[in-house]
Amino acid sequence: MLKARWSDPMHMWSRDVFDNMPDKNVVSWNSMIMEYGMHVHVEKALGMFIDMEKRGQTPNAYTFVSCLSACKHVERF
Repeated sequence: MLKARWSDPMHMWSRDVFDNMPDKNVVSWNSMIMEYGMHVHVEKALGMFIDMEKRGQTPNAYTFVSCLSACKHVERF
């Protein structure tokens, strides 16, 4: 069900919009991290966080909450 929701064109559209934004701020980065996390794409969410830091954007409290929230979907081994 979650994967079906992620393939919805609206979700793909949001990534396209993000990729084409000339100036990304902490809100736009947080939105993508949160969206990936909500749809159980933990690796993509954390990858966005790493990219965010590499590009010089300073994370805030919401960034860390979004990353931690995404991690709750990791299965236990």
